[in-house]
Amino acid sequence: MPTIADPVHVVAHSGFGNLCWGVTSTDCARIGPDTVQVTVATVHDTGGGCPDMVYSYERTCDFGLLPAGTYVAVFTELHDPLLPSSTATLAFTVTAPTPVVHVRWGTLKAHYR
Repeated sequence: MPTIADPVHVVAHSGFGNLCWGVTSTDCARIGPDTVQVTVATVHDTGGGCPDMVYSYERTCDFGLLPAGTYVAVFTELHDPLLPSSTATLAFTVTAPTPVVHVRWGTLKAHYR
């Protein structure tokens, strides 16, 4: 779980069943106060044979330091032109450090007498 002192990175993994697919672009965006979005555009190349080898990819978006709170990461994969787009979401929390109570030595000593 990230804290307000940790940069937030969202890593999206996906893939296809043949080598005719490829990634054309990746877009990272902060949508509103509590949502981060990763959009990956893919394209299917119909110009030749498609070897039945798995094509997988990984894209990382860096969102930097976020304030404490609950967020939603949205991953959208755009498919051109054969398949409908797909979307997955994941909730995560950025926490603030636990506050430290400062007590003077004299006060603490008087408490235990």
